[in-house]
Amino acid sequence: MRKLLLAGVAAAGMALAAGGAQAALIGGTVSEADFVAAMGTASTAGWAYLGQTTAAFTLPGSGELELRNAEFGNSFGFSGLGPGYANQTVVFGPGAAVGSVAAIAPGFSPFLFFFDNNRTGANDAMLWTDGRVTGGNWREQADMDIFFNASSGTYAFFFDDGGPTGSQDDNDYNDMVVSYRPTAVPEPATLALLGAGLLGLGLARRRRRAA
Repeated sequence: MRKLLLAGVAAAGMALAAGGAQAALIGGTVSEADFVAAMGTASTAGWAYLGQTTAAFTLPGSGELELRNAEFGNSFGFSGLGPGYANQTVVFGPGAAVGSVAAIAPGFSPFLFFFDNNRTGANDAMLWTDGRVTGGNWREQADMDIFFNASSGTYAFFFDDGGPTGSQDDNDYNDMVVSYRPTAVPEPATLALLGAGLLGLGLARRRRRAA
């Protein structure tokens, strides 16, 4: 009986430990410590997990990118849709410094983001935010997690470039971290109010001049 009780206590302890480990993850893969360190936030509060793929970004067609973490010489950029993912543009290359900021205005919509692990030969792999993966034998390990903060309108992309099974495949999802904040675009209703306000000011000035 005593052995059974001890076994039960041990099992409960293991379950609690597992639950604690899970609670330390955001999105199921990125540790809270890595998230906070990369994003420079006090906590993960307010961030929602969007999954490992998302629809093409349609609005607005411009924004600001910031390189939050970079390891192993990966690249990050954007491209169009369709065959071959045309107009591929690298924003942060292998030599980009953490903290680098870049304003982008692709000039076409919708558009996608992509990561490139820049491996040589058949090992090179590219991963787009719509889930497509191209490249060599590292592609099964390459993946990204996507997060969104509604209050700031900021997206965060956490990329794991993987590697051969073993010590190089740590699955920590912080090999490259990039944030993206779209440029605010006034909604049609806001534009209509602004137009009405400007029209009213114009009429008021005309009346004053006439008087």
